[in-house]
Amino acid sequence: MGPAVSVLSVSAQTTEHQGRSYKVVTLAGRVTDATSRRRLRQALEGYAHQMPNDLVVDLRLLEAVDRQALTELVRAAQLAGGLGGWLALAAPQPEVEQMIRASGADRVIALFGSAEEAMAG
Repeated sequence: MGPAVSVLSVSAQTTEHQGRSYKVVTLAGRVTDATSRRRLRQALEGYAHQMPNDLVVDLRLLEAVDRQALTELVRAAQLAGGLGGWLALAAPQPEVEQMIRASGADRVIALFGSAEEAMAG
């Protein structure tokens, strides 16, 4: 039996919260190989260049992430910031949250318990 295939699903919707527009990007599946990391990078770069470019990345359906994927999230946060927006992470599962904290990514990207909390700031 071969290695498990990583599948990443990315979806986004624009939502309003207290009179401000946000793009909520939902990640589902796993980001643990080159293909899924490339898909993550391309999606987040594209969303960062669209308005609104305040991004809340909803991680509640993300099952696993590796350190290189966290690097992609940090890059996307830096890109969004450079374009006048921001990126926050929301609702990670315990294993994903542990990876975020162990990598130090939570010192660079705000981490919230839910997308609603992230939008409330």
